[in-house]
Order: sequence, then C-alpha cells, then structure tokens
Amino acid sequence: VQSLADRAFGEFGRVHVLCNNAGVAVHGSLDSASHRDWEWVLGVNLWGVIHGIEAFVPRMIAQKEPGHIVNTASMAGLIASQGLGVYNTSKYAVVGLSETLQKDLRPHNIGVSVLCPMGVSTNIRTSERNRPVDLQNPSGPE
Repeated sequence: VQSLADRAFGEFGRVHVLCNNAGVAVHGSLDSASHRDWEWVLGVNLWGVIHGIEAFVPRMIAQKEPGHIVNTASMAGLIASQGLGVYNTSKYAVVGLSETLQKDLRPHNIGVSVLCPMGVSTNIRTSERNRPVDLQNPSGPE
C-alpha cells in the first residue's frame, strides 16, 4: 500500500480521495473459528483499511487541502449475522475506526465516510481461494 501511495503522490502530486475497499469472509460459528481465520479476515478487512490510512492520511493532511476518505465496511458491520462472526467483527471494527477517524480528521478538512453495502454481487463467498498458504487451516485438528 505504501508503494501505491508513493506512486499516486508521485504521479498526481496530491490525493484528495482515498477509497479503502477489501473484504474476505469465513463462514461458521465463532466457537469453530481458528486463530488463522481471525488473522486472515482481520488482516484483510481491518488491517487493509489501517494500511491505507497509514500510507495516505499523513500526506493528505500535509497537503492542507480538503479531502475525503471512504472505508468500505458492510451492513454486517452494523447488524450481526449468525455464522459470520469473524467477518462481522472485522466490519464492526471498520465502522468504529471510520467514525473515530472522521472526528480526528475534521480539523484538517478531510471527511470520512463508511460505506455499508448489503447484498452486493461479489465473489466474497469464494474468497477462500485467495487465502495465503500460511493462513490456511490444516486438514486435521489444530
């Protein structure tokens, strides 16, 4: 993400809009979620947003111009669903982060919105195909 920020600021000089959008999900009850499930989902859904903030926001503040950040959460970040506890937790965290960031950046004239879509046709149901090998669950008991 840092190299993306370097390239964006290098090519355009300024960045006024930042969209942090990523999502993966595991299905199942919280009591059956593995540590690797938590690491993977939080690593993408929450830390992806955090990495975007770390890479872009300090420079957006430094340019002293109005800007806006859009972080994608989900309706699952507002309303819990059975069988999606790890995903729900990650998206609730993005909502809380966004609400706090909005207050922090208001003095810098940078707005923050959190997008909470529901029922969008994406490939998130098959996101397991993108799970890194080191975060995959072993076939046997852990």
